Amino acid sequence: MNKVLCIHNYYRFQSGEDIMFDKILKNFLSCGLDTILFIDRYKNNNFFQFLKRLIKNYTPYNYYLILSIIKKNKDIKFCYIQNTYPYISEKIIKLLVKNNIKIFFRISNYRFLCPNGLLYKKNQICKLCINSNLTNVIKFNCEKNYLKSLISYFHSKKLRNLIKINEINLIVQTKFQYDFYLNTNLISKNRIYILNNFIENNLKFKDIKIPFKNYFIMTGRDHPSKGFDFIINYFSQQKQYNLIVITNNPNKYKITKNIKYFNYLSREENLYLIKNSNGLIFNSRWLDIFPNILLEAMALNIPILSSSNESLKDILIKNKNCLMFKDNDNDSLFSVLREIQNNQLRNKIINKSKKLIFEKYSKKIFINNLSSIFT
Repeated sequence: MNKVLCIHNYYRFQSGEDIMFDKILKNFLSCGLDTILFIDRYKNNNFFQFLKRLIKNYTPYNYYLILSIIKKNKDIKFCYIQNTYPYISEKIIKLLVKNNIKIFFRISNYRFLCPNGLLYKKNQICKLCINSNLTNVIKFNCEKNYLKSLISYFHSKKLRNLIKINEINLIVQTKFQYDFYLNTNLISKNRIYILNNFIENNLKFKDIKIPFKNYFIMTGRDHPSKGFDFIINYFSQQKQYNLIVITNNPNKYKITKNIKYFNYLSREENLYLIKNSNGLIFNSRWLDIFPNILLEAMALNIPILSSSNESLKDILIKNKNCLMFKDNDNDSLFSVLREIQNNQLRNKIINKSKKLIFEKYSKKIFINNLSSIFT
């Protein structure tokens, strides 16, 4: 049986990346592939840990561990790499290529194209670095810290060199990403693959005390690209609606009677809060990849209230499986909050969501796509 070497940097506890890695890992066997794990656990995402990890990845430590794995397993045909953050050494890539191992990077951000990984600057989409000078990250201090911006520059420069290697392939999650990367002319069509996400059956829950009987929910890391400020400001003025916010920086925001904040929870606790909510509010402003939470809300029969997002147009379809509002438009948000109270409309959105999951995001379709890539 051919083997696949799976490399992943765990950098956030219970993150969507970890969940997706586990999904792919468990289904390689269904494709006739045995797996070998190389997991670099990294849960402290502060700046000093960032530097420590950076130093470690530029030392021979990981290289010799992977070299040992390759020597013991001559039947490794593929290497699946999830998450280029922190950093994977060029020396490791060259080692894999030398041993005729086909390499697949799963794309969870835009670090091959943009030093800060988001294509987002000054509260708007930014594509300056795609086909121009990567030093823009230093010029505009995109990381809001000049040392981090400098490190991001060198990392992005390295990734640009890696993407030129013929043995390196990209796995994206949507047709939008597929077209987006092809249009950069940095990679050929035969080296990029679409692998849609899927939702598991029998999602597990863990009870948690809920501060409201009726509420909407919003979750994600504290970053301007998530669009939290507009939503929170709106709910702080509209006291008739309750909101629960799950984020990594809950103390940043002012507490009001109708808004409660939670620090990051386990996935089971997150799902419990989503399952009991009136709707998931999603206001992502960057070219988002494919958040697990969207499929989770659909599977839990919870309607999604979203701002328009170009990169998710195949997943979030206005007035079919979600309601859409205009970002920074109070009247538009008020309108969808009122509309979702209509049971007939709510049921229509839930039924369309179920149909979409069955047609495009089932486990069977996922395994078929995974098998077609790793052949």
